[in-house]
Amino acid sequence: MCRTGATFSGDPLESDPVDGVICRVVSATDLKATDPAIVVEEITPVLSDGLPVLGHYDDVSGADWECRSFRMSLPLGTYERGFIWVEVDEE
Repeated sequence: MCRTGATFSGDPLESDPVDGVICRVVSATDLKATDPAIVVEEITPVLSDGLPVLGHYDDVSGADWECRSFRMSLPLGTYERGFIWVEVDEE
């Protein structure tokens, strides 16, 4: 889930700031990794089956957040396991 309207680019995959919020999507084969080195790519369309509808939380009409889908760019079977997480920062 990220701010509505955010666009992602770069490596690591990072969003442009939306309302002062920046999201960075990273991945590694170890949760203790301090330098995630596996490229993440966004999947479109979003895999949203079974996810809740997101609302809006301010006085502006429309959802403030939207669901997005990401995957590790490595071929399946390259590693025994992989983890993807989002780091959120203020601008």
